[in-house]
Formats: sequence, C-alpha cells, structure tokens
Amino acid sequence: MQWPTFLGIGVPKAGSSWLYEVLDSHPHIWVPEEREVHFFDRYYQERGLTWYRKLFPSGEKSKYKAIGEVTPQYIYCESEQIDALKSSVPSIEKFIIILRNPVDALYSGYWFSKRVDNFDLTFREFLEQRSYAVEHAHYARHLKRWLEYFDRDQFLVLTTEEDLSAAEQAREKVAKFLNVDPNLFPEEAGKSKENSRHLPRFQAAYAWAIDLNRRLKQSDIYWPARVAEALGVKHWFGKQEVDEEMDPRLREELEDRYADDIRKLQQMLGREFPEWDLNSPAAT
Repeated sequence: MQWPTFLGIGVPKAGSSWLYEVLDSHPHIWVPEEREVHFFDRYYQERGLTWYRKLFPSGEKSKYKAIGEVTPQYIYCESEQIDALKSSVPSIEKFIIILRNPVDALYSGYWFSKRVDNFDLTFREFLEQRSYAVEHAHYARHLKRWLEYFDRDQFLVLTTEEDLSAAEQAREKVAKFLNVDPNLFPEEAGKSKENSRHLPRFQAAYAWAIDLNRRLKQSDIYWPARVAEALGVKHWFGKQEVDEEMDPRLREELEDRYADDIRKLQQMLGREFPEWDLNSPAAT
C-alpha cells in the first residue's frame, strides 16, 4: 500500500495547472487523474481515508519515487484540517507551493470568475462582493498555519514570475526536492503556458457547463469531465482575447493593502521576492 508523500498546496491562479502537468510528465512521479482532489479541505469527513487511498498506486513496490496530488486551495486549510492531515497521513512530508504577486493573482481570479461564473461586474465590484478573495491573497496569514505543523525545509517555494518562465530550472528544483532524476522530464514539460487573458464567446453556456461539472464532482462523478477533456469540449465555446489592464489607482491601493503581509511572508520564508515588481503589472 502506497500513500502520498507530497502535496501541491497553492496558491490559486499562480500556476497549479502548470505544476500538475510537470509532475504528471515524470515517469517516477505519480499524481491522480483528477487535478484538484480537495480531500483535506472539503471531503475528509464525508468520504474518508478509504476513498482517498484509492486515488494512489496499490502495489507494495512500484516505479514511483514520489506520490502526491495538487489542490491549490489547501493553502487555506484551517489548523484542524492541517492537524488531521499530519496525523492521518504522516507519509506526506513535502509541500510545493507556487506564489504570485498577490495583486496580479487577485486580478487573474477576477477574470477567472468572469469566465467560469459569467460574472459581469467591474473589478472593484468584484473586490467588494467577494471579500474572501481579497483575504485569500494575504499569503502569510495562511502559510503561518502550515508552518506551525511542518518545518520550513519541508516546503519548496516557487513563484509564477520567476519559475514558470524558466521551465528547465524549475524542473530541476522540483526534481531535487522530490528526489527524482530531472533528466527524465520530457524536454517540453512546463514550457506550454497559456498566459493570455480571455473569455469564452458563449459565456453563459460555458458557465453552465462549469457549474454542472462542479456539481458532478461534488457527487463523486468524474467521468464526464474526463470525456469532455478528451473531446476538447472546452474549445467548443470559443475564445476571445481581452486586453483590459487594472486601474492604476486601484492597483496602488491593493499594493498598499498587501505590503505588510508581503513583508511578513518574506520574514517567514527567509527570502525576498524581487520578481514581484509592485510598481508594474505582471502578465496574467
């Protein structure tokens, strides 16, 4: 019986899909077919460890040297959820986290909501109506809980700005952290990154399909999503590029809001984030 040894724990809109694809490409790393399992933050009580165990390899001996899953919302786990993780699955000893300039991550989250929820309000209205999104971008507040249960050296910290644009170096970091051979990553792993801001042409239909998929997954029904991905259903809704930058004054307000949290984050992790140029927007 093999249990997971690592988790990708965040943050949303920072590159979790990129991380999953990189991990999935390595022959000695196992990740489940589902990209976001949400066991420890949603389904721990409801589905139990037996359900979670079935996601991972069953053989006593296998070729896999690292086994895990990527759910970026884990970063927001409460203390009791992290405690349950540590006590019930002690084999999990390593955590990968990708951080992104919080202002850019928040703006990316806004466009994601417009895309999947058919959200039709301004960015400022988004901030007013979805205060949880604003709170989630205070990374230090959430990471602090994890560091109360695990040591700093159990975390590999990457950033969207530095690592997603340098796939080979990022793969080296991941391989070293998980103790696998970096040369076994395919050459193209991590090099295809979609960084355009876009909306589906048929937004209402797309939002309906996304909502249906969410409901099915909540009922532990995953096969329709797999079929849809194989058929490329996502592309049936069309795609239109959007070129709308954040209001500079609002960006400045948000930079001021997160400045203290970023200072705490740097102290907490023992590193700085020079790639977060808070005076100029990063690509979404």
